[in-house]
Amino acid sequence: MDKALEKKQKFAAKVSICGWVIVALVPLAGGFLTDSITLLLDAAQGIVTLGVSGLVYAAVRRMGKPPDENYQYGYDKYGPLTSALQHIMIILTCIICVSFAVQDILHAESITHYGTAVVAALISSLVSIFFAVWIRRMAVVSDSEVLKDSSRMWFLDSALAFGILGGFLLFFLLKGLGFESVGPYIDPLMAIVLALIFMVSPLKPLREDLLDLLDAAPSTKSRDDIKKMIDQVRPRAVNITRLRMRKAGKKVFLEIGFATDDNLSISQVRDIIFDFEKSLEGKLKNCDIILRYKGAKA
Repeated sequence: MDKALEKKQKFAAKVSICGWVIVALVPLAGGFLTDSITLLLDAAQGIVTLGVSGLVYAAVRRMGKPPDENYQYGYDKYGPLTSALQHIMIILTCIICVSFAVQDILHAESITHYGTAVVAALISSLVSIFFAVWIRRMAVVSDSEVLKDSSRMWFLDSALAFGILGGFLLFFLLKGLGFESVGPYIDPLMAIVLALIFMVSPLKPLREDLLDLLDAAPSTKSRDDIKKMIDQVRPRAVNITRLRMRKAGKKVFLEIGFATDDNLSISQVRDIIFDFEKSLEGKLKNCDIILRYKGAKA
């Protein structure tokens, strides 16, 4: 990776950590002051993601490194590992918050200092949307999947924060219409709805992360595209006998076994292999290619 882009990734990861500190502390303080389970949900999600953002920073630092003696296939799995941990922790946080919200419904209590709750939710909303847009921009510039995952978490937190703010404003509206008695139930119900939304959104990317960690092959479309490219550059004298792929983050590890015409000499086979490998590297970006052949004779 280009050094300038790698530096931008690291800087964005550091700034993201600072941002999560803000969006964790503001709703945490507001939740304790107002006894709002929804603000505490927002704070809990922020605290969890703050911890994972430290892993994101570590992953960004590691992923720029080439393979070494300890990690001979490189550090590309740091991306899906970090992303999977982030999604799992968000799901667990939401489950815990739903259980607390149900208890609040069974033992309903009114939120105190609604004005404070509104201010906390507003600050959290504005900070979240600012960092969501900024991190997304940095992710696009650096083409970093880790930062793209981080930006998705920021946008989800923004949705949560604005949802909380909307719920508090709804209470003021209902209070003005004479429905103040429903106030104690708005906060926990809002927490349950938002937590359920938060639980669903990470499921698909979590599945993709786990497939990467389990050395699953790329998607069917990606496999078909790779096969087409191999056919385009495959020399006539080469017969593909084996093709295996696995994906780790953005990188695809590709193993191709092939046989050559027995009438070819070793030097001819060597030239074919060299040209074949160069053509593949030019066509298939972010691929680690291993070629295995047999059938040539002197």
